[in-house]
Amino acid sequence: MSDQYRTPDLIQGKVLAALPWEGGCKTEAVARYASLDEDTVRRALEDLLRRRMVTIDDQNYWRKKPLD
Repeated sequence: MSDQYRTPDLIQGKVLAALPWEGGCKTEAVARYASLDEDTVRRALEDLLRRRMVTIDDQNYWRKKPLD
């Protein structure tokens, strides 16, 4: 795990897999789908945001970034 991220790649991958391609999810829903606690999911989503793999909108919905 890189020192710049707070969660391991495995957890980030599990969280990313729980996000749907269409629409978005709130943190609580992602935690439920990934079977992880909400704090871990929030840290993983913040790490994925730093990696520019997800976005968050003004209503706190997390979304996967489309592949370019």
